[in-house]
Parts: sequence; C-alpha cells; structure tokens
Amino acid sequence: MSGPQITENSILDYITRRGGVVSFANLAQDIRGFNGKYTLFAEPRYRNIILWRKMSEAAVRAMQTLFREGVLVGKQGSEVTYWYGREALRRPIANPRYNGAYKWIRWLPILICLPSHNANADGYKGVDRALLGQEI
Repeated sequence: MSGPQITENSILDYITRRGGVVSFANLAQDIRGFNGKYTLFAEPRYRNIILWRKMSEAAVRAMQTLFREGVLVGKQGSEVTYWYGREALRRPIANPRYNGAYKWIRWLPILICLPSHNANADGYKGVDRALLGQEI
C-alpha cells in the first residue's frame, strides 16, 4: 500500500500558507507523503552534503524540480531551527561557501523559501543554487 502522492503544488501551497519560508522538518511533520526512505543530497559536486533524509521518492523529485526551476530557493539556516523541532541531523554542519568535496558526509541546514520572501532581511544568506537539485 502506497501513501498519498506528493506534488510540487502541494509543497508550494504549504509553503505559501506558512508565510513563504519553512524547514525540511516542517515539511516532514506536516505534509502527508513527504516521509520515506530516500535522502536528498546536494548537487553532485557536493556529493557528501545532505540537505534532508527520510523523504519519499516523490518528495525528493518534487523538491529537485522546485529548486532547479527556481520556484523555491534555499537560505542558509541554523541547526537550532531543527533542534527546536527535535529534527536535527546528527552530522557535522557543512559550510555552504566551501568549494571542495568533504571527506565525510555533512549536513547543510537550510530554510526553503519562495523567491519573493525576503529572508535576507532576517539575516539569512542565500545558498548557491548549484548546491540544490541532485538527482537520485
């Protein structure tokens, strides 16, 4: 028995209702069909950077499409955002400005934003789009 099929539109609707900015933990807690067994990695050049884990295949593909097409953007977040919801990954934190490949897997905690949301006013730095959208 498979769960509900998640779509780009269901993710966008949720983010819009939440004011234009969410975390992966928010998506995992509130959207049926988001959770699963896949991991969303950063772009192949940054293969050892995890964006989020335990996602359904449909959720990974939807997020890849939304990031790749620029419908959503990633903003550098804080692991504290994820600790608050008890969803932080137990990995070293990646530096989004590091241009080399890490030897060990790291986690890049990001906030997922609509491009119109001015997260920069909140002190969040943009995450290079090249980091987002790794094919599974």
